[in-house]
Amino acid sequence: MNRIKQTAEKILGRPLEASEGVDIQSIEVAEKKLNVKFPQALKDFYLNVGKLALFTDAFEFFAKPKQIYIKSNKLVFLEENQAVLSWGIDLNDLGKEVVPVYHSPNIGDQESEVIWYTEALPLPDFLELIMFYQAASADADLQTRSKGGYPLSYVGYKSDLENAELWDKFQKDLSEKWEKVVDGNGLVIYWCKYGLLLYYSVQDLDTDVDDLIYLSTRKDFDLSDFKSKFGFQQLD
Repeated sequence: MNRIKQTAEKILGRPLEASEGVDIQSIEVAEKKLNVKFPQALKDFYLNVGKLALFTDAFEFFAKPKQIYIKSNKLVFLEENQAVLSWGIDLNDLGKEVVPVYHSPNIGDQESEVIWYTEALPLPDFLELIMFYQAASADADLQTRSKGGYPLSYVGYKSDLENAELWDKFQKDLSEKWEKVVDGNGLVIYWCKYGLLLYYSVQDLDTDVDDLIYLSTRKDFDLSDFKSKFGFQQLD
């Protein structure tokens, strides 16, 4: 089972097109340059959606195969949108059945000073998480250009639901009618045929981001009853 393809088509609501992935030659050239073999899950990502900006550039930024590089014994393939974090795979883990993912907050430092932290999810699960996160974070223009996705955006607030004693009802509605596709790295994301819903499960004392609930829907069915029931307002 190709999880990358399955996840992408689930999000887009349509089959992938061959032109939306990079060609195998691009990966082979990158592998030869670095003298490594990419893990199959990473190859699957590039072969299936490597040219689809909804997944490669919506919020975090995937390197093109030729831009992937090695630093501090890590194969670095992904950068956070403000360049605060970089993600990579340890060269010693290539070829293993389970490939961990690591992130670094100081990739720009000297080689010997770069610090790496292990992600909770192995590579296939991590890539799936990022794909859902990219799709839930992308702007309307990018969603539309992807010929799928969820171009209408709305926001709600946990505190409003709690104050109105609707939080338990909201959670019940999600558990009965939606599929929880991400629950890790401080993120919770639910999917249904017509929408993606994202909120943060960590509490941030410096901002109110943990109070926000983001909802994105398709144009042809915008979940009007759900939005009305739980007070979601459209974002400009």
